[in-house]
Amino acid sequence: MDLLLSHGYFLQEDSHEQAVMKPYPPLGLLYISSYLKSRGFQVQVFDSTFSSREHFRRFVQENHPPVVGLYCNMMTRSSVLDLIAVCKQT
Repeated sequence: MDLLLSHGYFLQEDSHEQAVMKPYPPLGLLYISSYLKSRGFQVQVFDSTFSSREHFRRFVQENHPPVVGLYCNMMTRSSVLDLIAVCKQT
């Protein structure tokens, strides 16, 4: 793996979205992944929507991605900062 792409949204931490249950795939990350793969990079996408921070931590520890790209917006800022700390520890 050359690159890991992920985002900081965890459905289990969003009670409003749990009630609505209309999550969407991380299309931006998937587009970037597709483009990079077409250029020969080995890219993995970790969709955290139905996952947990602990699962992300284990994934990073087991796979040791050399580069991690994290999508962030105002709603996921604090979560992404936590994920950055996880990546720096490994």
